[in-house]
Formats: sequence, C-alpha cells, structure tokens
Amino acid sequence: MIRKLFSIGVMIAASLMNVSAQSLRHYFDDTETRYLGFALSGQFWARHTALNPGSVIKESQQTEAWDLSVRRYRMKLYGQWSPKNEFVLTLGNNNINQVSKTSGSPKVLDAYTTFNWKKSLSFGMGKNAWTGLSRYAAPSTSSGLGVDIQFIATPLINNSDDLLRKLSFFLKGQKGKLDYRFVLAKPYAPTKPSTFTDVAKVAYKASDYQISTYVKFQLRDKESQKSPFSAATYLGKKDLLTFGAGAFYQPEATMSLFETDSLFHTACSFAVDLFYEHPVYKKTTLTIYAAYYNHDLGPNFIRQVGANNPARTFTASEYMNGKGNSALVTGTGHIYFLQSAIMTNIESCTFQFFGSCSRASLQAVGKRLIHWETGVHYLMDSHRSKLTLGYQNWPLVKKMGDISYIQNRRSSVILQYQFKIG
Repeated sequence: MIRKLFSIGVMIAASLMNVSAQSLRHYFDDTETRYLGFALSGQFWARHTALNPGSVIKESQQTEAWDLSVRRYRMKLYGQWSPKNEFVLTLGNNNINQVSKTSGSPKVLDAYTTFNWKKSLSFGMGKNAWTGLSRYAAPSTSSGLGVDIQFIATPLINNSDDLLRKLSFFLKGQKGKLDYRFVLAKPYAPTKPSTFTDVAKVAYKASDYQISTYVKFQLRDKESQKSPFSAATYLGKKDLLTFGAGAFYQPEATMSLFETDSLFHTACSFAVDLFYEHPVYKKTTLTIYAAYYNHDLGPNFIRQVGANNPARTFTASEYMNGKGNSALVTGTGHIYFLQSAIMTNIESCTFQFFGSCSRASLQAVGKRLIHWETGVHYLMDSHRSKLTLGYQNWPLVKKMGDISYIQNRRSSVILQYQFKIG
C-alpha cells in the first residue's frame, strides 16, 4: 500500500512539474480556493564522530567513526477542496544509515484534515505534529538554524509520539498580535517495556491523554499557521519579534520503583521563549532565539538522544551517555538555550553563520551540562538547496555510585546537503 502511495506521489509530482515549477501546486478554478500540491525534501549526511566510550560498530568497539546516511526524507501531498477545508498527507522516514539498512521504507507521518472556520479559529484532527510547549517543540527540519533540530523541547520523543507526530485534535488561530494553539492528543504506548528502578523511565502503558498549548505575541510581522512546524529562520524575508509561553501535561507518563511499589509520575513542562529576526542591512540578517524550559518528568528522569546514531550498541555501563553520539540532552530539571545566526553575502555567495548553546541543570546528574554547536550554511538557493557544515560538542558523564562527574567531551563534524521542492 505504501509503495502504491509512493508511486502515486511521484506521478503527481511529475504532472505538477509541468503545471508550476515554482510551487508544484495545481489550482482547479480561478478563485484558487481548490488546489492540490506536492512537496519533496531530503537531507543527506557525511559525518565523522568521536564516539562515546564502549560504542560498538560491526560487532567491535570503536572510538571514532565516519559514515554516510540519509538523515530524513519527506513526500508531502496537500490540498484544499473548499475555501475552509484542508488536508495533509506526508510519507517519509529518518535515519537510513549503516546500522539500519532495512528501516528506510516510507511510512505515513502525517494524515490529518483542518477546518478553517475563521482566521481566529481553526480546528482539525488526525495524525499530525501540532503540539504546544514552545517554538521548538515542533521545529521545522528544512528551515533550521543548526545541522539538526534541538531535542531539549521533546523529552518524550519517539516514546509517546512517532517522529514528533501523534493522533490528536487541535485548535489554533490568530487574533491581532496573538497566535495560539491548543492540542489534545492520545499518546502512543512504548513498544518495549523497561526495567524499572528508583529512576523514572517512560511508562510501559499508554497514557489516556496528553494536553499541550503554546501562545505567542507577534509584535512585528506575522507568521503563517498553515503548518504545525516553526521555522528557525526566514532568511530575512520577515521582520519578527515574538514572545511565547507554553505548557505540556501527560498523566502517568513515567514510572519508577519505591521499594517494591510501582509509582507513576505525571510529565509536566513549562517554557518561555523569544524569537527575533531582523534584516539589518541589505542582504544581512540577524537571528536570535532564546528559551527557558522547566521539565518535571519524574525522579531523575533523563533522556539520552543520539540523532541518526552511528553505533549499534555500547558496553561501557559506567557512562551515562549511551552509545555512539548520544548526549544527555533533556530530563527533569531546568534548561536554558540560546541560538543565533548572521546571514550575509560574500562575493555574491550567501552564507549563514550559526551557533547555539544549552545549559542544563538536570536532577539525575547534579552537574551543569553544556552542549554547543556551530557551523555555516551555504545557501545556493535559499532552503531549496543548501550545504551545511556543522560541529557539535557534548559532555561525557561518568557515574560512580551516587556521584556523577564530567570526565571528558565528545564531538561530531557533519556535512549536510538539503534539497526542497514545492
């Protein structure tokens, strides 16, 4: 079935190519209220990683690795069959690499419909990425500032969701300078039960519901609400200053043991953020994003996240990081995050230099963890064709009994090419 949908998508893309080279969108009448569109995107990595201790690749421990991979690809069919009704269907997958050669088949990521009652109120349902908490809780992967998305706003990613998507009902709208979203979701159940201790882990059963919301005030230009994903940069096409706040709530999301009793814990998060982008001079644009997160996810809950992980497993149990490029990114505690970029022209070529830093005080570690990233985008054709060189650096945390300390650091250099059509 998925292969048939893929074939249909390719045929639609080929036919729409003849209709519009700009947007791959076909209008069925002169009012432009009924249309069908197709979009295609992909991101490809060449990477060198200084691996976490004990990382296993090809049945043997390695200290470093270089690899080639498909970070993600998307095939999106969308349309509007009346002035008020829209639909989105997206196929795709993530992380086709040396340890997951059989997992790259396309799957349904988005399948939802929206009814636009008026500009101040729209609602919809289905499988989608609409969520609250912060701007980066549903980040746009194709218009990001770094090499990859930031995971500090997604502590339950790939446990209660499927690549950020959940089955949900959402309300959204804009009224004056106010932009809001409210989401009621049915979380997925984790596929593998965990071995539980006094440290909270994701619960083995699905919660009955999940609620999230995000509200922002747009003091200058306004952003579109067509997509649930928030852009990290508009490359100077907008002059933006927004202040946002949001929350996330999921009962019985995590679980721990106290003596012989099983305890369930509510996941509750709060965030505030600021986004600023301003064309300061001709083709020079400054972008700044700052955020604060407060996660309460159960005692000592912590997430090890290694995007597109190059390692199969690990053997060094005294380290908290886990395998490959995994870092202690988020968990119960407080996190501060700052990201900035400057876009400019150098000899008729457009470059965007970026950097980011997070400082996390997590209950499970007891030490301040600093993660940072820097790099540059070479924008050959805006986000439609760009080459990125990025450097990521994270702390290596070792635990001896109840004492944890930062022993060293690890890093990764990534060269990424991105294309986007439609």
